[in-house]
Amino acid sequence: MSADDETTSVTYYVKFYPISGETRDSPRGLVRRRYLRGGGIVDEALRPDLRWHHSSAIVETEFKGTVEFELEEISQERAAEVIEMLRTKWAALPDNQT
Repeated sequence: MSADDETTSVTYYVKFYPISGETRDSPRGLVRRRYLRGGGIVDEALRPDLRWHHSSAIVETEFKGTVEFELEEISQERAAEVIEMLRTKWAALPDNQT
């Protein structure tokens, strides 16, 4: 990894579907945008394997306007709480539903 690929800051967002009754306090997922020293950005979503994977969710809300889900920016501390909540939620699902 080069110095240009180093993350300088991160913005976190909860992902939720209001049409399904979800709220920012009971989100379906967590996404983040990493800002790189070289000027780039990397958008990722936390998946049930508890790893960060590439995601287009942030770009979809920025440019498409009408998507089924909403994103709301949260703090790093709240993101840590959401990760624990999702870990518990996903661990309770049968393997074929993760």
